[in-house]
Amino acid sequence: MKKTNFFKISFGVIVVYFAYFLRAFSFLLLAPVFTRIISTDIWGSILAAQALAVWLILFLEFGFALSMARYIAVERDDIKKVRKHVNGILSAKIMLIPFIMLLTLLSIQVGALSKVPSFAWWACVWAVAQGLSPVWYFQAIEEMKWFSLVDVLSRILYITLSLIFIRHNNDAYLVIALLAFTSGITSILTFNRMANQVGGIKISIHSGYLALKEGITLSGFTLITSLYSTASVFIFGLLAPVQLVAIYGNADRLIRAGIGIMAPLNQILLPRSARVFSHSHIDGWSLVKRYLILYGVFGITILIIGLLAASVIINIMYGDKYSSSVHYLRWLLILVPFTAINTVLAYHVMVPTNNAKIMTNIYTFVSLISLGLLYLLVPNLKGNGMIIAMLAPEILAFILLSLYTFKIYRASFRI
Repeated sequence: MKKTNFFKISFGVIVVYFAYFLRAFSFLLLAPVFTRIISTDIWGSILAAQALAVWLILFLEFGFALSMARYIAVERDDIKKVRKHVNGILSAKIMLIPFIMLLTLLSIQVGALSKVPSFAWWACVWAVAQGLSPVWYFQAIEEMKWFSLVDVLSRILYITLSLIFIRHNNDAYLVIALLAFTSGITSILTFNRMANQVGGIKISIHSGYLALKEGITLSGFTLITSLYSTASVFIFGLLAPVQLVAIYGNADRLIRAGIGIMAPLNQILLPRSARVFSHSHIDGWSLVKRYLILYGVFGITILIIGLLAASVIINIMYGDKYSSSVHYLRWLLILVPFTAINTVLAYHVMVPTNNAKIMTNIYTFVSLISLGLLYLLVPNLKGNGMIIAMLAPEILAFILLSLYTFKIYRASFRI
């Protein structure tokens, strides 16, 4: 029986990771094709639009995967409570859509997207299509295998359609538009399954408000940290020439994809961390130690491989005309091990021990530093200024999270 369960769990992990691989790397798998068809200035605008879309998706998700999903994970045997949480989250997401549209309108006033506003609006459509996906529900009830199977088919469809229809520079908008289309298919199919399981959906302004109120702290954490991570290329596009955005954005896209490999692991492990800490702090801290080793080894491995193969990776992915991206890739690789450890300290210590507010305060502080450095250094140092603005906050967050984790650990055992 144990052997059967092991294989079931292993298969589930493989499916989840394969889905994430296609979600994170389908764009990169197509990059060798895109960059040889699309001009540098348009490519820079596409990268800025993609960064905007991912940030808007985070805005629409509003941290529910961390906040409300915890309650669903704990109360999943009570269908009435689960339905209440689901209705609240969906109502909140619908209430946030007008804000998504307003942010999109503001994004096309200056910078890389001002000359191609259609890219920004397709990014908005993509954000709504993916942001309404109920991944948080399947994460909480630990059915990510089924969700991931649907997602895999959606990403394969995206790759296929891209290869068929994107053939000229004028087709560049389809890079984002097809993501919106295929993400919408995933959301519709998974939403329907969720609705059948919970016994129907009821939209309510009141329940939406309560969900927004519950998720504000953790959403603040996600949105603030994303300003110097996910949204960094978009912000860079407000201050730098679009051609430089393309060169820097290539490296940033690779790093974000590498860091994002931890996302499905978090989806699998976060509910477990919450449950273990709720029953025993001793078991909880034992779990954290194992996670630190796992994530630490992952971060250092990516760093070493990346430093050794940076030139080859850039040449294969983007071609000779983007050889300048190697410089940025090597420096940004330093982010990976620090982000890996910070992920454990934030998601598997701060959240399950009810210290999310401390976590948010730390990232608010380092994000303000990052934004300050970005606006001070980029105008003069260009891409090198961007490197400093990206590395400094993550290293500072590592120091602060480590100090507070040690303090929480001592308090748990009254040392």
